[in-house]
Parts: sequence; structure tokens; C-alpha cells
Amino acid sequence: MHYSEGVIVEPKTGLHMIFSEEGKYIDMSMMNSPKMKAFFENIKNEYDYIIIDTPPALIQSEVISLSKYIDGVILVVKQETATIGDIVETKNKVQDVGAEIIGCVLNDIRS
Repeated sequence: MHYSEGVIVEPKTGLHMIFSEEGKYIDMSMMNSPKMKAFFENIKNEYDYIIIDTPPALIQSEVISLSKYIDGVILVVKQETATIGDIVETKNKVQDVGAEIIGCVLNDIRS
């Protein structure tokens, strides 16, 4: 199956999306496979921006292995949930594998 067969196009925005099966964890053997490498090489040639939404890196550290396929990481931090220690540990893990942190989003903000 070519990856484009699984692409869903949102009609109002034209946003192209590929969804994984809900509740499935990332399989490390899949992340390091030649098929995954080829997948990312193909979509990088076809799209200007590729955004990958992953589970939290501290909960499922396998997501750090995606860094070899990406240009940058945006940390998403939930207010009153993530501790300073969690944020620093995640930042260090991301930087240890050579990924660049290009931004941070603070969500679930309460006044």
C-alpha cells in the first residue's frame, strides 16, 4: 500500500492527515525499519510541513527515535501537570539525540 491511500484530506482547510490506530503504541522495530525511513523520505518530497503528534516523550521514550526523521521539535506542556523537572528532562532527552527544539506550546491554561 502506498502511503497516499491512507491520507485523509480535510475539505475546508485542505489539510492532509494520516491517523494511526487508536491506542497503539509505537513499535521501536517499526521506527527503525527501512520502510519507515522510506516513508519519511517520500512525504518530505511531497509536503512543505509535516507535523507528527506523539505521546509524551517521558511516558513513551520511543518517540525520541523519531528525531532522525524530523527537522525540529515543538514541546507541548500542560499547565499544572508538567513539572519543571519533567520539562528539563524532556528537553535534555530531545537535545541528547541531536534534535532541535524550535518552540514550546503551553496548553490547558487556567487564569
